[in-house]
Amino acid sequence: MINVNPLKRGILVHNTAILFFSRSASCEAVAKPYLKASLKSNTQIAKSLISNSLATLNKTALPFYLLDEKKQEGNTFNDKLLNAITYGFDKGHEKLIVVGNDCPQLTAKDILIAAEKLNNNDFVIGPTYTGGLYLIGLTKNADFHNFIPNVAWQTDTVVERTLSFLHETAVAYFLLPTLSDFNDINDYTFLKHRLTVYNLFLKVIKSIIASHHSPLYPSPVNFIYCVHLSSLQLRGPPFFR
Repeated sequence: MINVNPLKRGILVHNTAILFFSRSASCEAVAKPYLKASLKSNTQIAKSLISNSLATLNKTALPFYLLDEKKQEGNTFNDKLLNAITYGFDKGHEKLIVVGNDCPQLTAKDILIAAEKLNNNDFVIGPTYTGGLYLIGLTKNADFHNFIPNVAWQTDTVVERTLSFLHETAVAYFLLPTLSDFNDINDYTFLKHRLTVYNLFLKVIKSIIASHHSPLYPSPVNFIYCVHLSSLQLRGPPFFR
């Protein structure tokens, strides 16, 4: 667990923790060749995404657990997510917020709003424009044991299947604004209009793309297999699609 010295924010976010699903940068670069360029460039992008996410989590002043490929348990993403949530509740938390590293638009305010909304809802959902989820918030009383198997994770139907489950079970939930995520160059084209010019992640991507068009840019290399990457179903999530 990474303790970020959580502040006493009152009952609104009482006993809430964050589960940060993120493979290490080296494994992310292997599993998600963002620009289909060099391993070095992809690793730089992964490091920037992770760093950006950690900075956001620290701003919330909530405790969070970093769950990388060494700490996630299970053979499928479904298993890993279910085991992680069970782990968080076994630690004594009443509310959990699960996020990944691939949504540069996510802010500390979004996470704190999710925490507050969990006072009156069993689920809080943050959808992406590509049909995935950038955030899942849930209470200890939420029926996550049935929810998780009902969603086809890592597909573009995650939001559809999630909302279908919530409606069919008549569970109380709150829907956050739709945000952009980042997984490849097409996402950059979409995302660059939604981040400020001062965003550090955006600066990193622009620099790498500029280098890519330079004659000095290294040739693509064969990606090595990450020894800790037991399954390509392990996302750096959720990006939950």
